[in-house]
Amino acid sequence: MPAAASLQFDYCIKPRWYANLSVVQRLPLSDREVFRANSIALVPRYETRKFEASISANMYEYEHVYMGVAVRYLFFVLGTDRLLSFVGSDVRSMDIFFGFKFNSCMLRKKNSNKGGCPMNS
Repeated sequence: MPAAASLQFDYCIKPRWYANLSVVQRLPLSDREVFRANSIALVPRYETRKFEASISANMYEYEHVYMGVAVRYLFFVLGTDRLLSFVGSDVRSMDIFFGFKFNSCMLRKKNSNKGGCPMNS
């Protein structure tokens, strides 16, 4: 497996508005290993319990810049890290991703609001 050091910082700018900075730096341990790419991503986002939208600026290997976008409604996430490839930019790759976001608060009964689960309020 490729080795890397990773740092993530998430900051609440004001209620529902957040910014994330993620940095991944490869750590080459051997000439025979698969190298992981270096990357930096700055991702501002608007987030509520039911909806989330984000735009990302990604720097790959400290020289290639890519823009991305993602949306979440309830638990379903859909996005891309290569937004400009869909609008005719000179980009070498494209992608689409999807996912599912769940947390333990979603498993609680509607009238059971204990602890730090404000999902039903």
